[in-house]
Amino acid sequence: MKRAPRHLPWFFNMSLLNLVEFASESSRGLTLPTLYLYVQSIGGDVRHLSYLISIFSFGRLISSTLVGYMADKTSMKAMFQTSLAISVLGNLLYVLASSSLLGTNQMTMLMFSRFVVGFGAGNRAVCRKGVTTITHDDSRLRFMTLLQATVYFGYAVTPGIAAMLPYSTRATAWEISGLWQINMYTVPGIALVLMNLMVLIGLSILFDERVDSQDEPGSHLVHPEAAEGSKNVDFEAVPVTELPAFKISEELVWWGVWLYLSLNFIGKGTLSVFETVTPVMYLDVTGQTLATLDPTETRARQIANFLFWLGLGGLAVLLIVASLKTKRSANDLLCWLSQLVQGLGCLFGAMCFLDPSMGLLLACEVLVWSLASPIAGAVVVSSFSLLIDKKQQGLYMGLIGSAGSLGRVFAPPINGYLMHIGYGAATFFFFAVASIVAAVAIIWFSGQVKRERKEKMLELGVTLDQ
Repeated sequence: MKRAPRHLPWFFNMSLLNLVEFASESSRGLTLPTLYLYVQSIGGDVRHLSYLISIFSFGRLISSTLVGYMADKTSMKAMFQTSLAISVLGNLLYVLASSSLLGTNQMTMLMFSRFVVGFGAGNRAVCRKGVTTITHDDSRLRFMTLLQATVYFGYAVTPGIAAMLPYSTRATAWEISGLWQINMYTVPGIALVLMNLMVLIGLSILFDERVDSQDEPGSHLVHPEAAEGSKNVDFEAVPVTELPAFKISEELVWWGVWLYLSLNFIGKGTLSVFETVTPVMYLDVTGQTLATLDPTETRARQIANFLFWLGLGGLAVLLIVASLKTKRSANDLLCWLSQLVQGLGCLFGAMCFLDPSMGLLLACEVLVWSLASPIAGAVVVSSFSLLIDKKQQGLYMGLIGSAGSLGRVFAPPINGYLMHIGYGAATFFFFAVASIVAAVAIIWFSGQVKRERKEKMLELGVTLDQ
């Protein structure tokens, strides 16, 4: 006998999945406006900034597949609790890195703290597995997009929230025995410690692993026309779960796996480059250096506000995508469009590096940060999840997360070195070409899937409208 759906626990689970993701991504967003300035304050430069961004992703690379695999074998709740506890530790170390007692080891401690925080943030695979577990296929794009909106809010909008944190005009606002310095650099770390603790407590009390897709409010029933198999069906318009069940060939599944892993690698690699260069290029086009008269905290607020408005635009784009009705062609079209926009944005980025101007900076940032990145982050993962059996979602969500982390590991230090020797435009050109090649690959793959599915549908006796 079918049990009654549990809508309230479903709502709690979905909310907690998004809160966990928000806490993880805020560890990037809240620190972004001041991280470059933090690095400068302890004697570093743009190369050290690129290493910090890379080492965060290296920690996430190691943990993503491991945590996702363990979630398949043990418990999602236990993996969430472990990752949140690690994040608390890492952010405490982030605050400790400013201690004058460390002397020349401050940069080492800062890098170690970012590695630990990145390792703790490797729970995205479990969040995606959780969304897959409690949603039907035809609502997957909507809820994966909402999860991506949370991700995007965490790293792209929270820099604006960081501008409201109590930055101080003094080098140190409060110091405890030379060990803990509470200032504009460490306040984001303190905020992250408190945030992760709150999410950990809420998850421990409210998260229910018995919830599944049967508990989803407004679950769709089988489409009568598809079930009968005797009437014309608009193949592209019918939601995924309203068609008779079939699978594409194993060979094509593996082509899809490699395609989506590559898309995430390219997308996250591109985004990590923009994370590295945006504060640097903003200060460059506005003519600000350490020698200017502007107080350091003023530069931090300017960077934070610049990123905030870019992030707000991207959030609006994600909410529009989430409102779209799921069609089989929707994901492919959005994937293709995001790659083209990303490629164009990278070309503007190369032009801005060669001839800095606010117009070129805005063009490349809007195209990549506000358009391509949020769209690709949602549709690439939702398309990938539909290829994979639900029992293996944790492992494969970990793999696609690791592919993205791999892009983040290698791109920033390479770009940092090229910028240091005056060839920073080369990175932008590389990702522009890679994005265009990816767009062509999407067209090929979607055509192959459509052909196979039509053949399967015809075998099942369903007439497809052209």
